[in-house]
Amino acid sequence: MRATGTSPTLDLVYAQGTSSPTTIRFTRLSPFNPPSFNIAASPTAVTVQAGSSGTSTLTLTSLYSFTGVVTLSTIVSPSGLTAATSPASVSLTSGGTGTSTLTMSSTSTGNYTVTVIATGGSITRSVTLAVKVVDFATSTGSSSLSILATQSATSSITLKSLGGFTGSITLTTAVSPSGLTASMNPTSVSLTPVSSGTSTLTVTSSTGGAYTVTVTGTSGGVSHSIQITVNVADYTVSTNPSTVGFPLGSSGSSTITLTSLGGFSGNVGLAASASPSAGLTVSCTPSSASLTSGGSATSTCTFSASTEGTYTVTITASSSPLSHATTVTVGVGDFSISAIPATVTISTGSSGTSTINLSSLSSFAGTISLSASAPSGLTATVNPTSVSLSSGGSGSSTLTVSSSTVGSYTINVTGTSGSLSHSTTVTVSVTLAPDFSISSSTSSLTVQSGFSGTSTINLASLNGFSGTVTLATSVLPSGSTAFNPRQLHGDCYRYKRFSFPLNPSHRTGCRLHNLGQHKLPHGAAWHIIQF
Repeated sequence: MRATGTSPTLDLVYAQGTSSPTTIRFTRLSPFNPPSFNIAASPTAVTVQAGSSGTSTLTLTSLYSFTGVVTLSTIVSPSGLTAATSPASVSLTSGGTGTSTLTMSSTSTGNYTVTVIATGGSITRSVTLAVKVVDFATSTGSSSLSILATQSATSSITLKSLGGFTGSITLTTAVSPSGLTASMNPTSVSLTPVSSGTSTLTVTSSTGGAYTVTVTGTSGGVSHSIQITVNVADYTVSTNPSTVGFPLGSSGSSTITLTSLGGFSGNVGLAASASPSAGLTVSCTPSSASLTSGGSATSTCTFSASTEGTYTVTITASSSPLSHATTVTVGVGDFSISAIPATVTISTGSSGTSTINLSSLSSFAGTISLSASAPSGLTATVNPTSVSLSSGGSGSSTLTVSSSTVGSYTINVTGTSGSLSHSTTVTVSVTLAPDFSISSSTSSLTVQSGFSGTSTINLASLNGFSGTVTLATSVLPSGSTAFNPRQLHGDCYRYKRFSFPLNPSHRTGCRLHNLGQHKLPHGAAWHIIQF
């Protein structure tokens, strides 16, 4: 008898005995087989997305008490697919099982066959898998776009199924450098085998330049990208310098530079306006400039003013529909001059001063020369004769006046810097110097020997004199008496002469006496009277 099945055991039915009655018997035979193993894969058909990977589990089973190490290897047909097992070998015990993972990946779509060969000693077993690699492709009808700043443009992005790809693809955008806005509509596209779909890319920017937009489609762990170059045509306008300063009566200028961006070319007109609108005149030459792609052009704006102050000048560069503006700050400088005090009173023979103050107006900066013009009879000087002012600063000089002639005078102090000139006036009043007078009631006096006589000495304040007057006497020849103050009448002091009578006990002769001090208004002066 021989087995007709595949089971490792054999069921046997037989009759026992040579004559009737016979006995029917049943038995199960286990024929002798050498140790072995088998290998199976799950699943045996795998779909892999290009650029990604797929797996199948390999199971090895011990047969007939097989014990040993089974080594795994792979054969791929056609080439283009990578297949590897992990672990690359499996240890089996009698009646046991073991597993390994088969990982497959490819960047090329197509149908592949992977044969896994298991070798354990002299025993070789194999299992075959069918692998399908699918993918999708992205493309655009316009790889380069050109727009004017503030405008927009679109490009159609097409996605196509490859190798039977089925799934949803998410679309995103990235822009370099920043300054451009890019969006997709719709943001995802679903594909079926051999189908295709589209999404619209919209770009816009208000800043000229060259940009790169990267559109990326992602499904699962696989991404494909496409790049679109976007040129945004525009131009820039700049000033140098952006701040201009000059003194009133002079002028200043600034250079306006126009620069092409993103391939812009065309004629650009220039217009200028000032704020405040009165007091400043602006003229730009030339009033328009022609730009070529990647080029630049210049114009010079000149400023002159009739009024000091700070102005904001707006320069507008226009090339429809584009318009750009820049500003220039214009400071028209001046200075002020004043005198404190504006009226000076002095006495003949003395001097007085007035401070000449100078201040910067509207950022004026420079050196101011000073001069004083005085009429005949009055001397006037300024020190220092020049003052340097910084922007917004101030300075001063001292005017000194003197005269020996009574009267009223007007001095003009003039400050000059370049074409700027300003004056201030100082009024000087010159009065007589304070003084006093002294007189005697008699011009001569006769006194008999041994007797006395008197004379009144009068002092009077002149021109507001106030002060102490010291009186002293001198006698020539010797033999007279001294003086002594007695009483005050109004603005005058009276001094009466007195005598010392001579007697036998006194020494004959004349004595000189200091007669004391008496106060009068203003200053001090010396006067002598003889009699």
